[in-house]
Amino acid sequence: MNAPDPEQDALEQRVTELEAQLCARLAPEDFQLVQQLRQAEELAAIAACTAWEAHLCEALVRHFPEQALALRGVLAHLTATNADCDTLRGLPAGRHGA
Repeated sequence: MNAPDPEQDALEQRVTELEAQLCARLAPEDFQLVQQLRQAEELAAIAACTAWEAHLCEALVRHFPEQALALRGVLAHLTATNADCDTLRGLPAGRHGA
């Protein structure tokens, strides 16, 4: 379901290029610190995105309290399927991969 994102691809390519330059210029122990920093930054970004997603979901539920159960169910489904489900592919809902 996830279409290629040219901007993300370009950013990932840039990161790869920068890592190659740093690897060539730095001592191995220094380059290891760069890799650790990158991993920590990625984990921080994931945590921030997860928190924002939870905040957005809660805001939707609070805006539509009568549909809270349905919204929570849909949000759980989208999370469980990584937003890659029949409905988002344009197929009838409820097929469950059939």
